[in-house]
Amino acid sequence: MRQILYISSATTPPSTNDFEDLLEVARRNNKTHNITGVLIFFYGRYVQCIEGDDHEIGQLLSNIEDDARNVHLVVLKDRQIKNRDFPDWSMGYQMYDDKEINNSPILFSIKNKESFLHIKDYSEELYQFLVSLYPSSQPKWLVE
Repeated sequence: MRQILYISSATTPPSTNDFEDLLEVARRNNKTHNITGVLIFFYGRYVQCIEGDDHEIGQLLSNIEDDARNVHLVVLKDRQIKNRDFPDWSMGYQMYDDKEINNSPILFSIKNKESFLHIKDYSEELYQFLVSLYPSSQPKWLVE
């Protein structure tokens, strides 16, 4: 099984409706292809961790790279895993506002980087942050 963590920049800030539409399609497609993961959005950036079959994850990453809603995609982690970190989430999500970003050391650090040149330095912390969103009692905004 393959897991990929990436970050990219939004070409335009998504509205709430845009984001809900994106999630609806992602969840439907991910269920079909047995892909799980989590997506967060903050300060014009998408961060997503996806996991599933090698071929399916490779195809999904290619689709994401071709998606006009984002640019400057940087893969932070691409590895083989034995167990999923988000086994019950076809796509968990969260959007963060400035207050929440300022209260999260990892998101605050990334927000203040002008380019993605050094974001790989934060890949493990960002990964751990995403994993921390998957508690045994899931918040409603993440369940689906």
